Amino acid sequence: MWPLVLTLVVATTGAYGAEVCPGLKTMYLPPQCINDRDKCPQNSTLEPASKVCNMCDGCTAYIQKDGECEPTSGISCKPGYECDEQELKCVAKSCSCQYKADNSYYKSWTPRCDGFDYAPVQCKGEKPTGRCFCFDKKGNRIFGEQLWANAENMTCACSRQVQELQDQGRKDVTLHCNEQGNYEELQCDDGLCWCAEEKTGKPISQILPENMMIMLPCYDKLNVGSAYLRQCESLLIAQKKIEIEMAAHNSRNPNFPYVNCELDGSYGAVQQDGNQMYCAWKDKSRIEGYAAELRDMANMNCRCARDKKMYGNLIQHICLGNGNYNHEQYTNNGTRYCVDADGFLDDNACPDSSVSC
Repeated sequence: MWPLVLTLVVATTGAYGAEVCPGLKTMYLPPQCINDRDKCPQNSTLEPASKVCNMCDGCTAYIQKDGECEPTSGISCKPGYECDEQELKCVAKSCSCQYKADNSYYKSWTPRCDGFDYAPVQCKGEKPTGRCFCFDKKGNRIFGEQLWANAENMTCACSRQVQELQDQGRKDVTLHCNEQGNYEELQCDDGLCWCAEEKTGKPISQILPENMMIMLPCYDKLNVGSAYLRQCESLLIAQKKIEIEMAAHNSRNPNFPYVNCELDGSYGAVQQDGNQMYCAWKDKSRIEGYAAELRDMANMNCRCARDKKMYGNLIQHICLGNGNYNHEQYTNNGTRYCVDADGFLDDNACPDSSVSC
C-alpha cells in the first residue's frame, strides 16, 4: 500500500493571481505529511521532498538491477544505477559506491550509498567493536570517527560541508567539527559567529560579528576563551589569508612552514620536524618512534599509530614504521590476512590484489 500523504494546501487565485506550485507565491498552510518508508511498494523507494510541491516525502518507482530500460522513457534506474545504452538494462556504474556494495567489493563491510556516491557515515567491522568514519562522496575518509556502538547521532555534516567548501576553493574555512564530524555548538566563519545545531549545523541563534561572540548563548569562556581559533589553526588560517591576499595581487606564495590541523582545531596526525615527518597526537607530541622521510609524506597517514595511542591493546595489528597499518598481517600460526588503511579486514587491500577499482 502506498504511504498516506495528507496535505492541507490553500491555492488562492484572483487577488494573488498565482498557483501554489511551483513558486509557492500564494498563501498556504504547511502540508501535513504522513509517510512510512516500510509501506512503499516493491521496486520503489521513499524519496525525501519528492511530492506535493517538493514538501512531502513520497514513494518513487524505479527500474531495478538488470531491469529493461530506455534512456528516454522517463522512468529511471534505481539510485546508483544507470541505463546501459547498448544492453538497455539498468547496471551499476563501474567502481561507484553502489557497484562496490552490490558486488561485495569490501570483505568486512558494505558501504552505504547515496546514489552513485558514498553516504557521509560509513561503519566497518561489527557494531559492538567496530567504528564509524566520515567519508566524502568519492569514498575518501575525512575527519570524524566514533565507536559504532556510540555513533547513533553521527552525521558527519560538518566534515562534509568543510570538505565541499574547500573543494570549491575556500582556503580559510574556520567551521569547527567535533570528534564524530558533527558541528560544535559555537561556530565562526568569515567574520561571523552563531550557535549551531549539532547534527545539521542549522543556526539556532542570532548571527553576530566575531568580536561579539561572547554574547551568544552557546559561548563558554572556560572552553573557548577569548579567541575562537585554536593554537594550530591560528597559524594555518593566518597563512591561508596571506596566500589569498598575495594571489589577489598576482604574487608568488612564500615558503610557509608545514602546518597540519584537524577540523576540531587540534594538530593533525602527520607533523614535520626538519626533513622528517612524524606521527603526532592531538597536542603535537610524538607517538613513539613512528616517522618517515620528507619525500614519503604523501603516503603517510599515521592511522595505526593514532589508533594504538587511542585504543591501546584493542588494536592488535602491526604498524609500519611510518605509522600506517601494514596491509599484510599474520596470525600467530603464520596465516596471512589483509587489512585496509583503517585496520579492518579486506582481502583486496594486500599489495598483490588484482582488483581494478
